[in-house]
Amino acid sequence: MNYLFTICGRAGSKGLKSKNISDFDGIPLVYYTVGIMSKVIERLKAEGHSAHAVLSTDSLELANIISRQNVLEILFLKRSEELSGDRVAKVTVIKDALIRAEKNYDCK
Repeated sequence: MNYLFTICGRAGSKGLKSKNISDFDGIPLVYYTVGIMSKVIERLKAEGHSAHAVLSTDSLELANIISRQNVLEILFLKRSEELSGDRVAKVTVIKDALIRAEKNYDCK
């Protein structure tokens, strides 16, 4: 079975400003997500599954933070302007990430 894990982070958050790039106890908040994803992906791969992680964002700052971690390989997907607004449903962003990841990893 194929699994895809997504991190979806939009620049310009209106709720909690800069939440995707904020530190928690001196560690970027998103690294906690990466750590958990890494463990799950490791287990899935050990069981013979295919598993990948992608970051869908229009935030270069978030992309830079993710690129500095060395725990998990994460494909960066620059989010289009049409998917960057605050009224775009998250499921739409995830579907876009799935389509693009399938092309990148040549799988369905």
